[in-house]
Amino acid sequence: MYPGLAHRRALVTDGATGIGAAIACRLADEGAYVAVLDVAGAAPLVAELGERAFPLSR
Repeated sequence: MYPGLAHRRALVTDGATGIGAAIACRLADEGAYVAVLDVAGAAPLVAELGERAFPLSR
């Protein structure tokens, strides 16, 4: 656990799949609020992460 991440905000680019998705999941698990940006669409991952995440798109 990283207590310093609780209630912090993070922006994860290319976060819908692969390493970016893993990073976004870990940040949310640690208590951070996560904005997920991906051109492929981040809605499925954001739905999985729940209230701590929201999608960003162009």
